[in-house]
Formats: sequence, structure tokens, C-alpha cells
Amino acid sequence: MESILILDDDAANLQGIADVLRSEHYSVIEASTGSQAIENGKSCGPISLFVTDMDLPRSSGTDIALKLVASNPNLPVLFISGTPMAWWTNRDLSNFKRFPANSVDFIEKPFSLTQLLIRVRNLIQRTLQPRTESGFQAA
Repeated sequence: MESILILDDDAANLQGIADVLRSEHYSVIEASTGSQAIENGKSCGPISLFVTDMDLPRSSGTDIALKLVASNPNLPVLFISGTPMAWWTNRDLSNFKRFPANSVDFIEKPFSLTQLLIRVRNLIQRTLQPRTESGFQAA
């Protein structure tokens, strides 16, 4: 069973996303702060995906994701925000580009449950595919 770590400071969003993923038989770990997400990432065993809101008090979703990926380089990340990517800060845009293209995605609020589940499945499947030594996905 894949474990998904979700970070959102909005309790309703956190609960809603967690409930949807649990209904699809994912194991879900919830965090409402960046420090809680980092701690959960270290203590809760292997994580298959990190789903995070972009706009967090005292931090950014990209900053927290980079910290988690530093200790788990194969961790895929799904960013969620009500702010279109074109309006992101330069720092967040720069951070976003630091993730491998096959292991990062963005979904803008509002989104449908179907859109969320497709993005989650795709990110998990892409990162589970075997790679050649050059880093390209095997055919």
C-alpha cells in the first residue's frame, strides 16, 4: 500500500484530500505545518508521494518539499495551490524547477476529485518505473 504525506494548513482541505485518498486505499499521513511534515517524513517509514499546498504560514510548499526530497531523492511531489503558477514567487518557480520533471506536478484549485486522483496515480506510477543507469526511464 502506498503511503502519501499531505501538508495543508487549512484543516478542511487537509481532511478532504485525505478522505479521498483513503477511499482509494492509500495510507495517508497528515501534517498541518511544514515542521510536522518534515518530522512525519523522517519517522513514518517509506513515503510514496508528498502532496503539499504551496502557500503555508512561515514557509512555502516548495521549501518543505526540497527538505523532504533531500532525505528521500526519489520522492515525487504534487503541489496544490489556488494561485496560478504564473503568479508564483521567483523563489517558488526556481525551487519547482529543481525537481526532476518526472517526479513533480502541479494542480490548481479548484480541481475535481478525478483530476486529483489521476495526478496522484501518475506521479506514483512514474516514479516506480525502472530506470536505466543513465537515469532515463526504461522502455
